[in-house]
Amino acid sequence: MAHFRRCLWIAPDQAALVEGLWTGDIKWDDEETMELWEKYKIYAQEMLEPGASGIAGDAAPARFAAGDVAMYPIGNWSAEAIEAVEPEFEWGYIPFPGSDNAEDNQYLFGKYDMGWMINANTPNEEAALLFLEEFSEPDNYQEFVNAVGFIPTQPTAMLETQIGQEVAPYLENFRVGFEQFWVAPKGAGQWANGSQGASWFQPFNEWDDAAALAAQAQADLQAGLDTLGQ
Repeated sequence: MAHFRRCLWIAPDQAALVEGLWTGDIKWDDEETMELWEKYKIYAQEMLEPGASGIAGDAAPARFAAGDVAMYPIGNWSAEAIEAVEPEFEWGYIPFPGSDNAEDNQYLFGKYDMGWMINANTPNEEAALLFLEEFSEPDNYQEFVNAVGFIPTQPTAMLETQIGQEVAPYLENFRVGFEQFWVAPKGAGQWANGSQGASWFQPFNEWDDAAALAAQAQADLQAGLDTLGQ
């Protein structure tokens, strides 16, 4: 089980990748980044079972647990759904090996548990604080992490679940993923966030030419960058 959308192996430092896209030092259609688009196309058009775009998200874990497919390209948050369908099903987790260079595949890109915030203008501040206080109790937080499969942020939490034990060996080389840093410049077009590129190719969307899509992504990003400072 892996999740391809975050595997932007072109830059182990994902914050630097976002900065480079904003400064223009990195472009969605430059020579190095084109490898990403070409592999997006292969993934979308050659590596998924026919008709995958017609399978509902809540039905996919059952197909995997039933053994209908060999691999299930998604994140660790689907672990509970897989185990609910078939508790005895034996399966593992690998980060998507997106590069032909083994050195580039040593990192696990992703994100930690979600963050919680309280609106400064809420009339229910006391109740919200009490909720977060109880939620953060070690036993309650551990139960939450076990249920959702997230990578925990509280130091008391342990990776107790099967998916937690599978992910644990990769955490030494964990890197916060692109989407946690990415903010599209105001005025950017709809194709500016290239991390979503795998889902833009046919049969999921309209694109079939990797170079054309890369050029469009860069053009849509540039449209936003051109408005900076105006």
